[in-house]
Amino acid sequence: MQDIKYLLQYGKDMGYPVEDVYFNRIWSFWQYISNEERYEKGTELFTLYASFPVLLTADLLHKFRFNFKNFKFCGQNRVISPIAVSDLILSGVCREVNRGLYEFPDSIRFFLLNILKDLDKDPNLALCVGFDLPNKLINRKAIFTKYYANQLNQQHTSHDRATLKAHQINADLHLNPAQALHQIAQEIADKSNSNTYKRQLSIITEQILRKIE
Repeated sequence: MQDIKYLLQYGKDMGYPVEDVYFNRIWSFWQYISNEERYEKGTELFTLYASFPVLLTADLLHKFRFNFKNFKFCGQNRVISPIAVSDLILSGVCREVNRGLYEFPDSIRFFLLNILKDLDKDPNLALCVGFDLPNKLINRKAIFTKYYANQLNQQHTSHDRATLKAHQINADLHLNPAQALHQIAQEIADKSNSNTYKRQLSIITEQILRKIE
């Protein structure tokens, strides 16, 4: 059985672009947590899961962990530890872009997300590093992210509306790409959108183009 860090080398060998400084940062983070028994292999997996949303908050990460915390490693039931959230935020792998709002640098996110997609498509890839993962990982995360954003929107919370829309469009990218493209066109036409939001739309658009390719 391969070590979990095999997935990082696998991603690089597959040609998924990531700058060396970011690749080394993820490698060092996974190296550290792989030597800590308290993590029980869940934090590496959680890092991959967290690459799905466009933007991250502590609340979203905690709910992500709670809803996708169970997994199997070497045939044994395991749980992603609650400390995985704070450790990821403080790891240097993601960065704070606004108060309480985080993101992976683009190349890290695409790199990890491509690995996650490959795990979703090829269960044998996950098994080679000891993981037995649920089917349709990406779809489950898309459905959950869209539900999460819709719920916050209906509750009229203080969450930034642009962030919630970015979550919804990103989810639709995987569930209904045509709908996502239509919504992006509408949002770009709206001159009132913030520059930050338009940047997120450009990232999502790049995802769509990569998906089409």
